[in-house]
Amino acid sequence: MNKYLLCTVIACYFSLFLSCNESTVYEYDLEEEVLPYVDRVIYGELPAHSKDSILNPDESNSIVINRALRSFRLKELLQLGINSAGDSIFLRSYSAKPVTEIDIHIYIPEIKDRILIGYIDSIPAFGEIKFKPAFLMQETIYKGQNHHMVRIKRDRLTDDMLLSMNSECQHYKMLKEIKTDWSLGFSNFSWDPANPQSGNWRELNAMVAREWIVITTNIGYMLSSSEYKEVIDNFATIFGADLRGNNKEPFSKKQYDDFVQNCFKPKNFNLGRTANVGGLGGGATWGVSDWNFYGHYASYSGWEAITHELGHCYGYSHDSNLTYPNPSGVSWANCISQLHVYMCKQGRLPYESREILGTHHSKYDAYRGFVCSPQYMNDQKTEQLYQTSKVTLYFNNK
Repeated sequence: MNKYLLCTVIACYFSLFLSCNESTVYEYDLEEEVLPYVDRVIYGELPAHSKDSILNPDESNSIVINRALRSFRLKELLQLGINSAGDSIFLRSYSAKPVTEIDIHIYIPEIKDRILIGYIDSIPAFGEIKFKPAFLMQETIYKGQNHHMVRIKRDRLTDDMLLSMNSECQHYKMLKEIKTDWSLGFSNFSWDPANPQSGNWRELNAMVAREWIVITTNIGYMLSSSEYKEVIDNFATIFGADLRGNNKEPFSKKQYDDFVQNCFKPKNFNLGRTANVGGLGGGATWGVSDWNFYGHYASYSGWEAITHELGHCYGYSHDSNLTYPNPSGVSWANCISQLHVYMCKQGRLPYESREILGTHHSKYDAYRGFVCSPQYMNDQKTEQLYQTSKVTLYFNNK
């Protein structure tokens, strides 16, 4: 009896045979000498129809603000799924940096096991990849998570075949540390294309959308960090005064803890671009003006408006120093600015340089919709903030 036939007999005896729309699934004992297969997806070798990118500078506004096409969860910046036809797996990245060495697993409900089916060498920033797993074309042997070998042939992928991934890429590991469970999309709000310079809202283009992704990823990472928790736990000691709520009463220990935890609860945001005001926010509305979209890298510039409006989104009014500072200058915005520059200097943020996107470069003048002012990109001033920061002083003197 040849080896292939022997494996088939052993499979039928020891394990499981199922029929599903003329597709078959077998499970093999690991002791059998069968080499598992893994689809190796090499980005540089993919045909043009199997890869694409999102939020390119010239992407139309109608696509950018379409939540069905352009939205993401901050905890899932890499979106893994099955296409509508059920004949391909896709991976879409809302990361502003490449992610490498990605393993793809799929759960097979018939055998109640998760198998390793694919390896993707890399996906670029804001990239998209799709591939057809081998088991849709021929009987293929894979390694299961429960230490069995699995031979599978399917006609199509179904919603109950749950996908998951992991990677040893350091940037991916950093993104997976984010605990802020925000769902985010983009909006023009009341912007009127017939009167594009009127009102307090402007068209949200793809360049601004990319910067919003960097901003929300960085702040989501900061709010999830051990450094932020330590600063909040010692807020009054570090800054000389407490955070205060809408009644202007100092936060209690419970209020500090609740504020940290509230950011981890699911929350929806519509991200926008404002004019004539530093920002607008409340409920699901979160918008800031143009200079914030490149000034946020400088730490001293941008975070005041960004966190001020986020404070409104969490229900705090102008009576609270979650939005405006108290008379001595203590505020949540000031805390985030100082934490940002500290973590940036420590190499502890997903995105630390404005060169990652290069929004300020002249080649994007025709796309970004605004002029970049050097006063919001003063690296010397950023260094001065780091040296005088109370957060820096606290951590350096621990």
